[in-house]
Parts: sequence; structure tokens; C-alpha cells
Amino acid sequence: MQIFLIVLGSLVILVAVAAIVIVRRAGEFGRLVQDGIETIGLVEEKLVFGGGGGTRKGKHLRYAYKDERGREHRFRSQVTEGRFDQFDVGDPIDIVYSRANPAVSAPKWLVDEARAAREKKR
Repeated sequence: MQIFLIVLGSLVILVAVAAIVIVRRAGEFGRLVQDGIETIGLVEEKLVFGGGGGTRKGKHLRYAYKDERGREHRFRSQVTEGRFDQFDVGDPIDIVYSRANPAVSAPKWLVDEARAAREKKR
């Protein structure tokens, strides 16, 4: 019984953390849609996670960019396989970062898709 409670408690904590991360990123995307600033970054790394035991691989691009004040930031964004394959390390990438928090960003195409979805709802 004690092992069951430990496993259940761990599962509850894991779900709670995942929910917090999802809610936080949704809020960040809302800010990117509303007050995002477009710039060009450079792809620094292409990362692949997972894929073992029949799980799906997560493809990520890590990129660097400078904000309006010239400060450099780095961010990692999960992308589709098609988008992943479009880029090589060192390639430029159009991104949008938050005016309120320049450390938060996303590839421009993702922000454009979020803006289009928002307009459809109106």
C-alpha cells in the first residue's frame, strides 16, 4: 500500500508540474501574439529527444537572438519534423520575442499561426 501511495503521489506531482508548464507557455504565447517583436536569430543546435521504446521523437531547434537593447538570448522550441529539416546549424531563423520579457520567444511561423487562430475566433 505504501508503494502505491508513493507512486500515486509522484504521478500527481508530475501531472501538476506538466500543467503548470503548459499554462505558463500558453501565457507566454499570448504575450508574443500581443506585443511580440520580430527579429532574426541563428540556429545554434538541432536536438532530438525520445524515440526509444516506440515513443515519438521530439525535434527542437535552439537559437540565439538579440533584443532591442542588444542583449543576447537563447531559446529552444519544439518544431515539426518538416520545419526541423528546413534548418541547419548556423541558418537564420525568423523569430518573435516578447517586449515585456525578451527572454521569451518562438519561431515567427508559430506566432503567425497563433495570430491567425485568434483572428478566426473573432
